[in-house]
This record gives sequence, structure tokens and C-alpha cells, in this order.
Amino acid sequence: MMVMASTPGGALSNMFTYWTDGDVALSICMTTVSTFMAIGMMPLNLFLYTRSWTAEHLVIPYFNIIYSLVIICTPVALGMMLKWKMEKTAFICSKIGSVVGLIGVAVTMVLQILIFPQMFQAPWGIYVAAFTLSLIAMIFGFTLGAICKLPWPKCRTISLETGVQNIPLCLTIIVMTFSREFANSALLFPCLYAFAALLYPFILVGAWNIWKFCENKTVYRDNILFHDVELTNKLTKTITAPNKL
Repeated sequence: MMVMASTPGGALSNMFTYWTDGDVALSICMTTVSTFMAIGMMPLNLFLYTRSWTAEHLVIPYFNIIYSLVIICTPVALGMMLKWKMEKTAFICSKIGSVVGLIGVAVTMVLQILIFPQMFQAPWGIYVAAFTLSLIAMIFGFTLGAICKLPWPKCRTISLETGVQNIPLCLTIIVMTFSREFANSALLFPCLYAFAALLYPFILVGAWNIWKFCENKTVYRDNILFHDVELTNKLTKTITAPNKL
């Protein structure tokens, strides 16, 4: 749990931010900065958090952190170039990419259940910790943004960024640091956390799009009523107007 809490934000938060009409630029900046800072802050945090209960020297996979930076920055740079040169093509690519990403996240959740079914046999305490860590982080991020009086899209962005951590980085640290026997049991928490970190944003995406659909439907109905009333008023004025002939 400490290793997971010390990891930077994950790239999946960028996609969830896009699907909830959040501030994608802010999400990418937060992910990039937190990943860059993790090069120095992860060893410090893990040393401070774990030195009282373990003598293991946690192995920090610096290559994976740098690789995460490349994975984040490269598509962003390519997307900016594409939008600069071919804006219509960039719009189509973003729509296709969002659908492919959504399918990819759904497939990842299914494969996780099939490959690691023993995670559902974990003690109830691990369940509580895994499912509350992401939820508390999301609530804290949204509340902090609201206290700072940020616009709602930015609040949603901060909520998703704080609630979705870099799960592969956590798995790598556990596998590289601990023995195979201990690692097999230690992997239960990040696997359950990964399931929760995908489930909560999925619920948020679904709720947001349902609300947006209902809101657009209400606005559309109100516009029709407004135009009907305006047309009726014009007809009434035309009928009641005196005949100048």
C-alpha cells in the first residue's frame, strides 16, 4: 500500500479526463510533473514510510519511470504536431483513439480477472484498503479543487489524477525487491487497487455522460419551446395587426 501511494499519477487518468470533458492539458501536465518528480521523491518517500517496519532495500526502477515519461510526452508531441498541420485529421484521430482506449481499458479489466483470479480470495482488510485508497484520493482531489474555487472541469481532472496511480510501476518495484513467495502475496493489493482505480473512473465517466445527455436533451426541448412561443407571438401580432390597406 505504501509503494502504491508513493507512485506518480498514471497515464490512464488522461483518458478518463478526456471522457469526462475535463482539462486534458492540466491532466497531462500533472502526470508528467509527478512522474518526473518521482525520480527523486519515490526513494525519499519509501525510505521515510517503510524504514520503521522493513529492512528491505526497495529497488526503484528508474528506467520504468523514464519510460513512463516517454510514453506520456511522445503521443502529446505527435498530437500537437498533427493538430497544427491537419486539424480535421487530429479531431478524427482523437475520437477513434478515445474509443480504442475505452475498449482497451475494458479488456484490461477482464484480463486482470482471468489472469489473477486469486485476488478475489484476499482478506477483507485488503479489499477495504484497496477500494478506499483510490476513492479517498479522488474525493480529496475534487474537494481540494473546489476549495481553491477552480472550475468544475479542473476539479474533475484533479480528482482523476490523484485517484489513478502508476500501477505498473508499483508492480515492478514489488517484483524486483521482494522474494517470489512474498511478492506473490504482496501483489494482491496493487491488483485489487488496479481494479478499483479503473472501476471508479468508469462509474464517473458513465454518470457524467448520462448527465450530459439528459442536460442536452433538456436544453434541446427548451430551445424548441422557446422557438414555438416566439413563432406563436409573431403569428399573433400578424393576425391582430390592423390592415393598412
